[in-house]
Amino acid sequence: MKHFYALLLAGGRGSRLWPVSRPDRPKPLLSLTEKRSLFQITAERIQELFAPDQIYVVTQRDLKNPLMQDVPAIPPQNYFCEPCSRDTAPAMGLGIFSIAQHDPDAIIAILPSDHIIEQTDTLLEALRAACHVAQQGSIVVLGVSPTYSATEYGYIKQGEILCETNGFNVYQAQGFVEKPDRAAAEAFISTGRYSWDAGLVIASARTLIREFERQQPTMAQTLKAIAASNSPIDEIWATLESISFDYAIMEHAAQIAVIPVDMGWQDIGSWAAIYKTLPKDTHGNASITTAQPPILINTQRSLIWSERLVVALGIEDLIIVDTPDALLICKRDHAQHIRYFASNDVKRI
Repeated sequence: MKHFYALLLAGGRGSRLWPVSRPDRPKPLLSLTEKRSLFQITAERIQELFAPDQIYVVTQRDLKNPLMQDVPAIPPQNYFCEPCSRDTAPAMGLGIFSIAQHDPDAIIAILPSDHIIEQTDTLLEALRAACHVAQQGSIVVLGVSPTYSATEYGYIKQGEILCETNGFNVYQAQGFVEKPDRAAAEAFISTGRYSWDAGLVIASARTLIREFERQQPTMAQTLKAIAASNSPIDEIWATLESISFDYAIMEHAAQIAVIPVDMGWQDIGSWAAIYKTLPKDTHGNASITTAQPPILINTQRSLIWSERLVVALGIEDLIIVDTPDALLICKRDHAQHIRYFASNDVKRI
């Protein structure tokens, strides 16, 4: 599709997947549920809709080479590299302003590169529909049809229906709610008017730049200068505010539409989420090993990740992750706390 581009977000710390994920090997570079990395899976998933030269990537400077090795088809000049992490608003802004330098008429699909989407055809059709709506000036969010009252995701409220396109209903977005408690999540689900926010955003470069200029004028001016120079300058980049795209732009954007989509989406951002995704044995155990399968005796509902043989006897509801330089053992219901330890140096834990 002419003027339609994908902007893949391929960075982060992946701290909830420590010790497998590290700053020099974040989640997009990991092979979690199969042999291909999540970045490879993402790039292949959209290749029917976007040619390699229509795919751009925002990442940290030191991750460019590993990502290029994973997906060599994407041209080297299509990588926009942050000198240091400043959260998602500057990162996404760098990609948006840079693509606009190349094509002012660009429609940009901003896609995380570390999610699982089982129904690729549905995603591609939804992106085509979103592209059509984005051409009319809206920022479009693909909302995931919720399957349970999740408290780990944000929610988008659907307002009045705006139109129907390519087989999808398009609604006015009436607001975002960050990670509600259980009671609120259950209330949202019962109304049938909420979708999960998976961070899938489609809009024209002009619309996005207009929102940056209206809401974040200083950042917009800096990003425009960086894009024009085609090379982030460390000292200038470091002056940008560290702020998420949701807070900087989406919370107060003028015109947002949401398209609810049922596409088998999963954010496998924690060991607990990976446990849910993987097939289980008759005792509810899941495992990923590069050695022989683990020996599990009187063991139930546990996850084993290891590069060597693991023997487990009489355990329940544990996550065991064994890497060459670190060993993680925790209760499955404590998996969300791993990120706090991952911010420290391994030798100090």
